[in-house]
Amino acid sequence: MKLSKKYTTKQLIGRALFILFLLPVIAFTGWCGYTIYNLSAERSALKKDFSEVNNIQYGLLSVDRWRDNLIEIVDTQIEEFDFSQDLQDSLRKEISIILNSMIKQGKDMVNEKQKSIGGKLKKFAFNTFVNTDKIKGRVPEFSQTIIDQIKKPQSQERLKYIAHTKLMQFAAQTRDSLSHTTALDSIFAKYKMTNLEAFNTLVSNRAAELQ
Repeated sequence: MKLSKKYTTKQLIGRALFILFLLPVIAFTGWCGYTIYNLSAERSALKKDFSEVNNIQYGLLSVDRWRDNLIEIVDTQIEEFDFSQDLQDSLRKEISIILNSMIKQGKDMVNEKQKSIGGKLKKFAFNTFVNTDKIKGRVPEFSQTIIDQIKKPQSQERLKYIAHTKLMQFAAQTRDSLSHTTALDSIFAKYKMTNLEAFNTLVSNRAAELQ
């Protein structure tokens, strides 16, 4: 009976020590499991937000993305604009066509049937003193004068400024739907990001850390 009792006491002490030894291990295992669950949940949320932001509606079909890309391309072309000889020749032809058309329209308007005395006097004076054929003969000269004005550096700078201003006005009026923009801005705000490139870099780095 004494040996049995002594054996039972040792067994109980051994079990108690074993349990005491296991408690920290169990606690650590539980903490690891909880941590892994949280990290997995965060990584899952990252992947969800990443997929949402890089969704086709914000990419290939995004008006904002296409607008930004086109603006960058067009703005570069505006800044690098070169008034080449071929462009001058083409523009000179267009200007000549416009000037000849204006001369013809002016002549047709004056020669319309006039009812008032003033109108008849203007018609008579025009036909007496204005030689439209002579004016047409000087159209190439007028066209070249316009080209020479456009070729001046200050004129080209003004044209670039006007083109850039109109481009920015177009950009301001061209946006994705409000719901798409709000959803995208909300995700960017969540990660304190302002653009897609920075967001993708942050999410990729954080996802690697979590893994």
